[in-house]
Formats: sequence, structure tokens, C-alpha cells
Amino acid sequence: MYLYTMLSKIFPRGLFVCFLFLLGNSASYAQRDTLFWFVAPEAIQSHGDRPILFRFASYGQQASILIEQPANPNFPPMTLNLPPNAATSLDVTTWINMVENNPPNTVLNYGFRIRSTTEITAYYEINPGCACNPDIFTLKGKNALGTNFFLPFQNFLSNWSTARSGFDIVATQNNTSNYHYPHQKHCRPQCQHSVHHYPKRWANLER
Repeated sequence: MYLYTMLSKIFPRGLFVCFLFLLGNSASYAQRDTLFWFVAPEAIQSHGDRPILFRFASYGQQASILIEQPANPNFPPMTLNLPPNAATSLDVTTWINMVENNPPNTVLNYGFRIRSTTEITAYYEINPGCACNPDIFTLKGKNALGTNFFLPFQNFLSNWSTARSGFDIVATQNNTSNYHYPHQKHCRPQCQHSVHHYPKRWANLER
């Protein structure tokens, strides 16, 4: 709100609207791509974790979309044909036990690769009828790839007994090694005990 107020004072009304349009239009390209990698987080069933869906939207061209788990032969590859400027949903609740990345601290073969013949946007949605755990995870395409990540977590209160903070990693190449550890320097006093007892971990992953 502060930024909006300051910019509205700097730019004339018409120019400001144009500026916001261009800014929003350029940012939207960050989610458009033809290749997406994703791993679905575990949500607590007792607090609403289904149905789960992928949502897709096309632009000016027809898109043929392939959804698969390359490392998991038990997950059936699925193909969707999307007309130009259209949207569709794919319900994957039937396969929830090999969609959600569970159990934790385990190397699993649940990583998704989504390929499209033309640019699309995609996201994963947890959409329970109880409205307990609804959430949307936007798939970022090439902008989600990298070799070095920093993950912020709340460290003010303890988590609920059955709900834990966590993160999920999906490998896009075979023989991927990852190393993760908590950074005690940026931890409040309440979480120092957890940091001291959280082991530094190596994991070797296949895509």
C-alpha cells in the first residue's frame, strides 16, 4: 500500500495505470513455460487434504500437455489437449498416496514432470470441502530451477503436534546430490534446541 501511494504521487494518473499494467504483464511471464517440475507436499488428512488437482490454462495456441512421474512406473502418464485461451483441471486424488511426498526424510519417486507443446500456466491445488487446508502452489517453470535455495520458516511458536514445517525437493537430473542444514545464526532462541538436534543431511536423487 505504501509503494502504491508513493508511485501514484510520482506518476500522472494515466501514466501510473499504464505503468502498473506493464509491470503486471511482465511479471506474468514468470509463470508461463512449456516444462514444469513439481513435488506435492503432504497435507494432514484429518484437517482436509483432498481433493487435489492440477489446473492448467493455455494462451493463443492449442496445448498438448503431458503429466507424468518419470521415476514412478506406477503413476499413469496423462495427456490433456487444451484449446487456445482455455482452462482445465485434472483431479489426481485417486493417486494421492503417490502424489503427496510422504513419508518425510525419505527419497521417493513422486516427482512430477509436466510438458506442454506451447506455453501454459499451471498450478497445484488442495481444495477440501471443509476449507481447512486450502492452498495453491504455482508452478514456476524454469524460474523454479536452481542449485542454491534459502527457505524461510516461522520460528516464533511451536508447530501443532501433527503439523510440521518442511520442504520438498524434486530432482530434474539423475544422480542429483543435495545438502541441507538449518542456519542457527538466523534462529530465534525458541528454536535453538531444534537446530542443535536437526542433523545435516545428504540425499542422492533421481529425476
